Amino acid sequence: MSSRRRRIIAVCGGLLLMLVILGAFIRPSRIVLEKIVTALVMPVGVLWILLFMVFLVALRRGRKGFSVLAGMIWLLFTLSGSAVVSEWLAHALESGYIQVNPLERGVFDAVVVLGGGTGVGANGRPQGNASGDRVILAAQMYHLGLTSKIICTGERIAGLELSGWNPSQSAAAVLAALGVPEDAMGFSNGRNTAEEMGSLGEQFGEDSSRRVGLITSAWHLPRALRLAAAQGFHPEALPADFKTGLVVERDLGWWLRAMVPTGDAMSVSAIVAKEYLARLAGR
Repeated sequence: MSSRRRRIIAVCGGLLLMLVILGAFIRPSRIVLEKIVTALVMPVGVLWILLFMVFLVALRRGRKGFSVLAGMIWLLFTLSGSAVVSEWLAHALESGYIQVNPLERGVFDAVVVLGGGTGVGANGRPQGNASGDRVILAAQMYHLGLTSKIICTGERIAGLELSGWNPSQSAAAVLAALGVPEDAMGFSNGRNTAEEMGSLGEQFGEDSSRRVGLITSAWHLPRALRLAAAQGFHPEALPADFKTGLVVERDLGWWLRAMVPTGDAMSVSAIVAKEYLARLAGR
């Protein structure tokens, strides 16, 4: 093995040793250490470790091309699964709405809550999902007297949604369980955001006298508002479901934990990637 390869392996080993020393130096609390160890033994963490081992073995055996490929895959895996990176990517989409508190925006004639925040559980009960803050915010606004009408959007895509429920129906069912009366809800069709905005444009596009708010996830608002404007529909942004965390000081224990890839961080990265892909495609 050449001296150059030895130096590369030494550098990689040194980086891992630095992580161990750093962990020993900051002496994270037991619960923080448990979180880190748990992340490492989860499927994503195990794959992360295995990919790095493949990279080191390829280097040691002198397989230059394969080691470069393995290293690139490991790096991509690390970045896509890092909470630091996923939050930074989400912040790029959400930054324009961080200062917006929907509960301080006054009274709206109607509030639109985009589908995607609810689903149907295995027991047949409509329930909120990871974006369920959308319907929670809509219910809050109704009960605080900030709107008297909630428009639920979305219809199921045949072959993908097997429950038989439209997103608008499951959202309305959850809202009803949260105390919103049936006569305070309306519906709008659309299998995706573009179709939803087309339907909403027909309903509100020409009626500039009505003040309409649009509730969706903060990371989804740039695309939703862009598509709404294309239909002559200009609602006010009411952000929910932020993926960006509070701007607070974070200790070294948090950063060490955030370096280990997780499925949750990968999910956020995938969501953000989809939004940027839609922007490039003009969708």
